[in-house]
Amino acid sequence: MAILASVPLLLHTLLLLPPSFKFLLDPPPSPPAVRPLVRSYAFLLLSTHLACLVLTFSLRPGSVILARLAIALAVYHFGPIGRAWGRLKNGELTGEMGGPGVDQKSV
Repeated sequence: MAILASVPLLLHTLLLLPPSFKFLLDPPPSPPAVRPLVRSYAFLLLSTHLACLVLTFSLRPGSVILARLAIALAVYHFGPIGRAWGRLKNGELTGEMGGPGVDQKSV
């Protein structure tokens, strides 16, 4: 049963690792002053997902460290949730509510 506790973290990491590489190697068009910030964010995403992958395989399932990592990563999601909530509240329903296209528009 403890092995199942690592599955969501592993699945999340495996799903978001390719977009992290794409964001790093092919960033969205942006003004020159913003490019270092976008590149830094791309490295942050990539390093976070690589750390999750390493920790998922190196720690025993259900460990306190993995639980704390999951909580810390969950806090990150408050940003996109808040942005989506604001869009819904302001009536900005364009039919495009998620995915890389929406995320890159906010950069």
